[in-house]
Amino acid sequence: MSSLFSDPPFPRGTTLLNNENIDLDPNGNPIAGAEIVGSVKVFPDMVPGTGPAAIRNSNRLVYCLAARYTPVDGLTKLNVGGTGADKGKWYVLDRRGPLGTFSTVAAATDITDGRLVGVLDEYLNTEVRPNDIVWLVVKGPASAQKGNTVVIPGGLGVEISSGLSVTKATTANMVAQSIDPVLLKTGTASSASTSLTVTDATGLVADMPVTGTGIAAGTYIASIAGTTVTLSTATTAAISAGQVFFGGPLRSATTCRVNVLDSAI
Repeated sequence: MSSLFSDPPFPRGTTLLNNENIDLDPNGNPIAGAEIVGSVKVFPDMVPGTGPAAIRNSNRLVYCLAARYTPVDGLTKLNVGGTGADKGKWYVLDRRGPLGTFSTVAAATDITDGRLVGVLDEYLNTEVRPNDIVWLVVKGPASAQKGNTVVIPGGLGVEISSGLSVTKATTANMVAQSIDPVLLKTGTASSASTSLTVTDATGLVADMPVTGTGIAAGTYIASIAGTTVTLSTATTAAISAGQVFFGGPLRSATTCRVNVLDSAI
């Protein structure tokens, strides 16, 4: 493997210029990291850390692009903790070579226009200052923030202006696919009923999205008692020992695991 992919200049979870002065040239352009911006590195799909703290999510590879944060006002920092955190949001890459700078969250119109986007490193543990350099996931698995919707397995897009993931009704303008685990169960229910009986309720929890023939769009588990699942929305048709899918991030979850498709490489 070439050094381009095997020798990242800084790890995920931090920034290149963390705690360092960011010097500018006479024209106001940042100096440090100019040779890094726009480069692509490959990381294992792991939670950063050493020893037991390094948790392997999967055996997939995560392609990340080193991008410089250049806010339009030149002042705003990216918050990575607490309410309103920016990590895990989709950001649009600015229209200038080598696709190595970003300033604003992605909007639905950016995806429609075919602009390239990436997920801001979900493991960031320090704020991102203007002109600092961070990793954006441009291909492979990532944990992205989701909007206030039930994100079911399938195509994902971006909300109008928040940079959050939402379900795409069609495959057009997709940015990712949901890769949260999905459970297949056999279920029986009457038409227009919220009561679904499954042969095995192992692994099912409240707020889990539900899909399948006879299941209304946006349905989730309201509650479970034994093998009886109460649905949030009544069935659209009778289900007789049919296949019912349970999975994806919980309705109340703030993030979802995605496989980034809108690659900038």
